[in-house]
Amino acid sequence: MLRVDPFFFENQLLKPLSNPDGSDYALAALENAISWNSKRIDFIIIGGRFEGSRVGRGMKDLPVNIALVIHNSIVNDNVLDFQKGEYVAIGFCDEIESFEKA
Repeated sequence: MLRVDPFFFENQLLKPLSNPDGSDYALAALENAISWNSKRIDFIIIGGRFEGSRVGRGMKDLPVNIALVIHNSIVNDNVLDFQKGEYVAIGFCDEIESFEKA
């Protein structure tokens, strides 16, 4: 599980998403869906806010970019498509215990 502030969402980190920009991204399932612009949101994408930041086990108060997944087909992807998410906030993430980067 992981906690992402400022939303205080409890999430289950599902998998890493690679991207040619070399940054770390991960797909997470929300424990409780939210509504955003009349859409049901079940997933978020988190990415390290600063160059060299690693999304993974043992993070504590890591600054992250947060995007809401607006196209659930991303669940089947291994590469991040920025068109499938909508950037919404900068937050902090910690206590990822159920995810190990391959």
